[in-house]
Amino acid sequence: MAERYEIGEELDAFVAGLVDSGRYLSPTEVLQHVLYLPQDQERLDWLRAKIEKGHEDGPGIPAEEVFAEMRQRIAIIASATGGQANG
Repeated sequence: MAERYEIGEELDAFVAGLVDSGRYLSPTEVLQHVLYLPQDQERLDWLRAKIEKGHEDGPGIPAEEVFAEMRQRIAIIASATGGQANG
């Protein structure tokens, strides 16, 4: 079901400019992009909150320590499966 919305001359010209520039293929594509922005912002806000919580929780585990543990686990699995760590 197609709906029609009036966005005013100024915004209509802006949308037309975006399409004419080749950045978007159609006015519909411009509006779809704009309508997804709130979802994108919510995802960014969630991610920022997780990062902030991580900073508040203190320092993490050094990457080399994590990789060493993973190598050890892979070696254990490989030895248990006859050298096939992936299954």
